[in-house]
Amino acid sequence: MTTPPRGVIHDLGYRGFGGRRLGDGAITWELYRNSLAQAFGIGRSGKATIMPWLIIGLMAVPAVVLGALSIQAGQVPEGTPGMSAPSNYFGYPYWTQLLVTIFVATQAPVLFARDLRYRTIVLYFARPVSRTRFVLTRLAALTTAIFVVIIAPMLVWFACALSTGIDSGMHARRFGAALV
Repeated sequence: MTTPPRGVIHDLGYRGFGGRRLGDGAITWELYRNSLAQAFGIGRSGKATIMPWLIIGLMAVPAVVLGALSIQAGQVPEGTPGMSAPSNYFGYPYWTQLLVTIFVATQAPVLFARDLRYRTIVLYFARPVSRTRFVLTRLAALTTAIFVVIIAPMLVWFACALSTGIDSGMHARRFGAALV
C-alpha cells in the first residue's frame, strides 16, 4: 500500500448530495417545527424537559377543578339558586398568568439566547436564513407554544362542561370568544 504524497486533498468517502434542494419555506418550516419541539423540551435533556411539562400540569389543575365543578353543577336539579356551571373561559389566562409567565421565562432563553451565546443554531442549513426570518420564526414558535399551554387546559374544562348537558351553546360561545 502506497501512501499518497503530502498536501493532497483526499476523498474521505463522504457521499455527495444529489437530491432536490428545498427553498426558504422548507427551511423556515423546519426551524419552526424544531423550535416548537424545543419549547416543550422534546429533544432536550431530561432535566430541561421537566419545567415545561410541570407548568402544563400545574395549568391543568384549575381546569380539572373547574371541569369537576361543571359536572357537579350539571347534577344539581334545575332551578337551584346559585348553582350553575362555571364558564368564564375568558378569565382563565388571567387566573394562570403567573404560570404562563414562568413558562415564557424558562423557554424564551432556550429559543433565543443559546443561539446568541454560542454563535450557532441547532439546525445547520445548506443556505442560511435571514436574521429577520430567523427571529420571526422563533417568535412564532414561542407564541404557538404559549397558545397551546393556555388552550390545552381550557379544552379539558370545555369538554367537561359539554358533558354535563347544560346549555352547550353558551359554553361554545364563551369558549370560542376566549379562543379568539
